[in-house]
Amino acid sequence: MNLSLFNARFSGSTHRRRCRHRSLIALALALALVAGMLGPGTPSDLSEVAAPGHGPGQRWGNAAGVDHDEHAGRGNTAKPKSLQSKYRPIAAQPDPAVRDDVQVLAPPDPAARGFDAATSREAPELRGVNQRTFDNTDGTQTTEFSRDPINFQRPDGTWQPIDTHLVTTAKDNSPAEGWHNAADSMHVWTAPTAGGGPLTRLDLDAQHQLAFGLDGAARVAGQAKNDTVAYTAVRPSTDIKLQVTSTGVKESIVLQSADAPHSFVFPLQLKGLTASMKDGEVIFSDPSGKQMARIPSGYMADSSYDPHKGEAATSYKVSYRLVKENGGVAVRLDLDDAWLNDPARSYPVVVDPPVDVRAAGSSMYVQRNSDGTNFSRTDDLKVGHSADSGGSYTAASYLAFPGVETALRNHKIFGARLSLTNYLSWSCNARPVSVYPVTQAWTAGNDQHYPGPSYGSALSTANFAHGYIPQGQTTSPCPTATEAISLGAAGRDLVQRWVTGQQPNYGLTVRASETDVFGWKKFTEAGTANPPRLAITHTPYDADYRFVSPVPNPPVTRTQGGAREAGRHQPRRDHVDREWLLAGLSVLHCLRYLPRMGQSRISSA
Repeated sequence: MNLSLFNARFSGSTHRRRCRHRSLIALALALALVAGMLGPGTPSDLSEVAAPGHGPGQRWGNAAGVDHDEHAGRGNTAKPKSLQSKYRPIAAQPDPAVRDDVQVLAPPDPAARGFDAATSREAPELRGVNQRTFDNTDGTQTTEFSRDPINFQRPDGTWQPIDTHLVTTAKDNSPAEGWHNAADSMHVWTAPTAGGGPLTRLDLDAQHQLAFGLDGAARVAGQAKNDTVAYTAVRPSTDIKLQVTSTGVKESIVLQSADAPHSFVFPLQLKGLTASMKDGEVIFSDPSGKQMARIPSGYMADSSYDPHKGEAATSYKVSYRLVKENGGVAVRLDLDDAWLNDPARSYPVVVDPPVDVRAAGSSMYVQRNSDGTNFSRTDDLKVGHSADSGGSYTAASYLAFPGVETALRNHKIFGARLSLTNYLSWSCNARPVSVYPVTQAWTAGNDQHYPGPSYGSALSTANFAHGYIPQGQTTSPCPTATEAISLGAAGRDLVQRWVTGQQPNYGLTVRASETDVFGWKKFTEAGTANPPRLAITHTPYDADYRFVSPVPNPPVTRTQGGAREAGRHQPRRDHVDREWLLAGLSVLHCLRYLPRMGQSRISSA
């Protein structure tokens, strides 16, 4: 065989292998580009590309006059030129993070300030029976939960604040027809005079009504002021006061002397209700057995007063029983004779038997006395330790706020504050009060004992003292005031667990020192003008989201936060078309040499 012909064929074979290799490489690159489209996206800014490289020159012809051996030199060390660099770079695209159909909502300030009396505005559409919500300027909301009803729903569905002030029933504003509460879904009426009929009537709703009078009452005119009607000398040495509240009627029987009666009978007029006794209370139930109202156990207190302890001599020997009278039912109230006839009694004595529409108490205190007695009550809130000539006393209070976990389900919690009105302290020297989470279920009543239901570690502590009146004075150097106790980070996290269902909401307990008498305090309870309230600052973010795609588009990154309202999004076709174009051109760039390569090799042969 001619050596030159062999060399030519050898060279042609080498060229064919090189082109096939380049074709395979180009095809692999094209497949890689296509696969890249299925993985993470490529940057839209293509201004930075690889530096142009220099490939080996390709010569065509035969091997005549060519040396048999190719001497290696330094070789080509330049990096290959990117195929993408052969085309004009595409201008940088706008940041795709913000789309026309995706709304990015700015999250609230991480250091949320919450409620500000000067700038926060109530959102009436978010009212409820026991709650009201304020929109804050920092983007958060603050919802205040009260243990007593604060709003009622009108027939048109809107919510309005309850107003317990008394207004005259008569169109001419005369008291001839009595008085009723100004605004509430529960209509409460009080009589213009005692005797001859009911003293008060509660219309719980259209189907349920409760009214009661007083046997032997003198026909005396009532005197109305604010939310209270007083009937003076309605019985011998006896006055009666009826105070309208958002939960019913608070009745106070004032015994002016030991000559006052020790028993009273209150005839009942019921519509859609049945009266029964349970655990010393009078229960009013509908035909299905649902409790609609109750008369909780009462107490009586004389006029003695300890300026430090803030209490008068008190007796809980007040009992009820149901009796039949004139074909109907009446409640008979009996008071302890021995206690009332004690020479140590200081008159007047006030007896407190309220009518309450709540199914159960929402607050209570537990108390242990040095004489061994241990009990609970729902008519007051006490904390700390006190002592007098009769011994020492230690108490703690419990508060329930059911419904928080439902109203704020899955909301983001930023903080919580417990508001308590401190109307009595041992002195004006500030002492700490601590708030703890309750860790077991409980019901307010008279069957609990100190130290009360179990509780966890302290959430927060505040120092204050209000309401102390020195002996011989009529005003306090540290008047009654409401303290908004921040529950801190621990309280915030506790409420967060409540609303996400990670921990049951068993309420809070308020406690003070068990040894320092200066820590003794009393607070207004549920059923008063200033019941305990829990204010929670929150946002509804993460509460309810709907995504067209389960993966947010664009994705949320460490540098891009905020809530999203996901809408339908179309893919960016310009990026997809560009990648396919580059892949196709890469293959054609090599394949265009194959016809020329074949012709050259045939002529060489």
